[in-house]
Amino acid sequence: MPAAFRVVLERLVASSLPDDDDEDDWKHEWVRFCEEGLELTGGPWEGDKEEKVKWIDEAVSAFAARAGFIDRIKVMAEGDKQ
Repeated sequence: MPAAFRVVLERLVASSLPDDDDEDDWKHEWVRFCEEGLELTGGPWEGDKEEKVKWIDEAVSAFAARAGFIDRIKVMAEGDKQ
């Protein structure tokens, strides 16, 4: 799931700005999810390429943490050590 989320965000960042008149535009929906659901600040179109990559990384990390992926991976890794 985090890898698929990253692909969506990469497409989002590579796309043009959303139409301000169309609140149902897919771009608005994804940005709204990142702002409200993941509590990210700033936007995917602000800054240079490095800042955009950082925004994507932060979004994916927040998404993974929210879904508990990191905790599950740690538990699985600890189980393999025993």
